[in-house]
Amino acid sequence: MTEQNRIPEKIVENLRPYKQFKPVTCLKCGYSGHMGVKENIVPWYVSWWFITIALMASTPFAILFTFGTRDLWSNFCDSAYIAM
Repeated sequence: MTEQNRIPEKIVENLRPYKQFKPVTCLKCGYSGHMGVKENIVPWYVSWWFITIALMASTPFAILFTFGTRDLWSNFCDSAYIAM
């Protein structure tokens, strides 16, 4: 590593407890460089449980859009099928 890209020892010691790092700029002190990441926060609308519920809720609409209401109900309400 060149002298220009070398991270100061004090910063390296502060980064040791972290498993992940991210290059950022601190708005308080102006430090620009690597910082440790404690937790990766994901918004609720990107979480797996929300996507699962959204897919389950949209499935009936996708079926109706694909087959259409007339074709779908004609299979269930066919007079020959009811007479059996």
